[in-house]
Amino acid sequence: MKRKWWKEAVAYQIYPRSFMDSNGDGIGDLQGILSKLDYLQDLGVDVIWICPVYPSPNDDNGYDISDFKGIMSEFGTMEDFDELLNEIHKRGMRLIMDLVINHTSDEHPWFIESKSSKDNPYRDFYIWLPGKDGKEPNNWASIFEGSAWASFDGHRNQQGIQTYLEELKDRTFSRYDIMTVGEANGVSVDEANEWVGEKDGKFNMIFQFEHTDLWGKEGKKSLDIHTLKRIFTKWQTALDGSGWNALFLENHDLPRSVSVWGNDEKYHTASSKCLAAFYFLMQGTPFIYQGQEIGMTNVHFPTIDDYDDVAAKNLYQYETASGKSHEKVMEAIWHCGRDNSRTPMQWSAEKNAGFTSGTPWIKVNPNNKQLNVEESMARSGSIYHFYKQLIQLRKDHPALIYGSFQLELPEHDQIFAYSRNFKGETFVVMANLTETHAPTEAFGKDYASELYLSNYEEAALEETVLQPFETRVFQLKGTLI
Repeated sequence: MKRKWWKEAVAYQIYPRSFMDSNGDGIGDLQGILSKLDYLQDLGVDVIWICPVYPSPNDDNGYDISDFKGIMSEFGTMEDFDELLNEIHKRGMRLIMDLVINHTSDEHPWFIESKSSKDNPYRDFYIWLPGKDGKEPNNWASIFEGSAWASFDGHRNQQGIQTYLEELKDRTFSRYDIMTVGEANGVSVDEANEWVGEKDGKFNMIFQFEHTDLWGKEGKKSLDIHTLKRIFTKWQTALDGSGWNALFLENHDLPRSVSVWGNDEKYHTASSKCLAAFYFLMQGTPFIYQGQEIGMTNVHFPTIDDYDDVAAKNLYQYETASGKSHEKVMEAIWHCGRDNSRTPMQWSAEKNAGFTSGTPWIKVNPNNKQLNVEESMARSGSIYHFYKQLIQLRKDHPALIYGSFQLELPEHDQIFAYSRNFKGETFVVMANLTETHAPTEAFGKDYASELYLSNYEEAALEETVLQPFETRVFQLKGTLI
């Protein structure tokens, strides 16, 4: 397997509107990001991924782009961007910009031209079909509920897409020592080679979303650990030696992992750390979403008026019109709504969580009084410091980057365990993803072993029971057979 800097990197995703506001208008901005670069560098971040900051009418918070070559005034200026990029590079970090090439705003010049006439040169930039009986051409559904024909957004892997991606790679990507990540919702393992194969792939890595389907949409459900094992093992083994995974549990479109797969009350710290170790040490480049490193949680705003997400608002309108109660629909939004991950970054216990001196564009999660960066950095046993340990452990041991992945205890109903092996160095990661004690056989009983990391102070290697949401990372002085 070829060694590459981006395989050894740790990435951090920023949703700029909610990260840090520098001018008091209640909206995060580029200068706000710049003011927190030292924080990110100290955490151990190598690559910063910034969600769109381009001009947009903001029907979907910036993903409906009207100008790919500018900076939205809410976020700052092109001079601010140049300064931010320069300061990122000064700190030895790199920047990924979110390039939305699957759709545009209906205010983009291309769309305006495309809809102006059937023989316009831009006509085929978009999909047009004649309506039927004064209605939509067909029953295509939008990812945001309702008809796709009334939506500005879509998520399609159309026939012929590889031709365009090949051109993008040949004319742009291949000319630079860069890191590229593709959002590949719907791409299967069988198609992975043409997306991320070291020879034929168009990207360095892709986000696959199979495991996110396990969130559930109708309130909290128990985690289907066997399906989880099957999905991760499938992608880990399929890309081993031929491609690369992008590892993640959270992003701007997903709920907070500790609130859906963990327990954000009784086992908040333990389950946040357990989930971190579970995904972070697989083969691939790990991505941390802002606030994940302190265990930020879902939020339960009481009314739909407190929410901003177009998907949540459309869902509420559609479901209540279909007869569902307010309480039932809100339960689904509380569980998996996208605004769960878009509330302002909780920097401190101060008013508005230290995010802004003004009125934030969306309400702050009220648990910022107890859960914030300042408190987490000051406490040695915090989730924040556990992430720092994970990052350092991965950087210190090539086996946790390039090592092959082997699922262990495949039939266990509570524990997700795997080993990583590289040039005779073997690590084992064990994670009890449940709220009850989990008996297990002792790994490495025939070898000398060293416990590198645990989320319980009283953890002992010889114990054969994992406590609720306990995780252990240890190295074997030998190779599992």
